[in-house]
Amino acid sequence: MPSGEFIYIEDELPKSMHFILKGKYHYLTSDRIKFKVIGVGNYFGDIEIFKRIKREYSMRASENMMIWTMCDELIKFIETDFKVIYEEMAQSAIIRSQKLLVELAEIRAISKALEKNETNLKEIRKLISDEYLKPVTESENKKKQQDDSNRIEFKLEYCKKILLKNNKLLHQIEQRLGEVVKK
Repeated sequence: MPSGEFIYIEDELPKSMHFILKGKYHYLTSDRIKFKVIGVGNYFGDIEIFKRIKREYSMRASENMMIWTMCDELIKFIETDFKVIYEEMAQSAIIRSQKLLVELAEIRAISKALEKNETNLKEIRKLISDEYLKPVTESENKKKQQDDSNRIEFKLEYCKKILLKNNKLLHQIEQRLGEVVKK
């Protein structure tokens, strides 16, 4: 994947998680703040899957990339057949989500402090605290609003995949029956 290309955009439905084999990616907010760069050996895209929400951030290649993608079908398989592992993955995603919020709050607070020429450490800590509370509150409100619509969208997407698979199978059966009838 070339540098500058997006793997996904904020507010998309999460359909996979990704493991970085080569290169680097960065998180990008809707207001274009690049706030975390991750590289080889890291993964991303799992947070929204486990929280069952739309993508919170965009992910963009910082340099030429190679990734391995785990599709949602495999994640659903892990959820049903390997419940303990699934729960560990979900817990890890929640912890990482909280850390991302803190990092984003720090970047925004530092930016505001620089704009105001603020050097008082107490004031900078307050800015960080305020900046942290904003996305946490927004995220909680957004999650409540998205829950119902996301469940429906996820179920529709899953049904669509099943229908496509069944269509392919039906087509194959029709072809084979046609071959049998010709004989």
